Amino acid sequence: MFLRISIFLVVVGSTFCKVLINVDQCSSNEQVVVTNTKTYCCENLKDIVENATRSVLDEYIARTKYTAGPTPSSSPVTFPGDCQGVLEQGNIETGVYTVYLEGSETSAFDVRCDMETDNGGWTVFQRRVSASDFNKTWDEYKHGFGDLDGNFWLGNDKIVSLCSDEPCMLRIDMEWGGETRYAQYSRFSVEKESRNYTLHVDGYNGTAGDSLAYHDNREFSTNDRDNDASVTDCAKRFLGGWWYNSCHYANMNGDYGNTVFGKGMNWYTWTDHYGSLSMTEMKIRRAPRN
Repeated sequence: MFLRISIFLVVVGSTFCKVLINVDQCSSNEQVVVTNTKTYCCENLKDIVENATRSVLDEYIARTKYTAGPTPSSSPVTFPGDCQGVLEQGNIETGVYTVYLEGSETSAFDVRCDMETDNGGWTVFQRRVSASDFNKTWDEYKHGFGDLDGNFWLGNDKIVSLCSDEPCMLRIDMEWGGETRYAQYSRFSVEKESRNYTLHVDGYNGTAGDSLAYHDNREFSTNDRDNDASVTDCAKRFLGGWWYNSCHYANMNGDYGNTVFGKGMNWYTWTDHYGSLSMTEMKIRRAPRN
């Protein structure tokens, strides 16, 4: 039979599949390739496509902003540089993915991607969901620590690199007392290590209040590297690595569950200095181009 298909988006079970085929002649025993590595005979393709509802296809297209391109055989291999790039390749499930900062396999490392919040594509660089020790050294914060499926800090060098070529926006999701709120910033960047990972953040909107502006233009401090503006060693006193000023309105890397003044995971404009958040996620995404 004669069959010509450029692009179909289909659903098999609960899995989104992007079918990229360009077949001029196809007999009933020939196969077409689906990008989740499964294959389907041409005679079954009609049934597969009919099972993809219009609403599912609309959601997929809206979230990935996918447009038709050359067939896989003629497409160059692309390596996503962040979670937004991962999303644009059709991956819409939150989880751990590999990204490539320099666009090559030699620069690969794993990240956690939030594909659900505000249309997805967020690269998570900090996550606290249970009791966890974030009172770490400079080198530990530099390289990163923890479990991408649990509590972690991605690493200051990686944060610098992720926002070095294009401007980033920052979103912080948090939970306290069974309620969730967020703070989002339209401008976010961190300078390189020779500048002590100085923070730049601006353009707040959200529901948690702006507790991070106080830390703008501040250098990073840890329990073995004091770069804050206080006569007190803020990192040692408040038990976490952070962009301390003199000392903090936000302390997302403080001691989990600690309700002593300033020592817990505080977001002052919501929790003051005594309430300790039970969940935080700090995540970045490329800022929209004007």
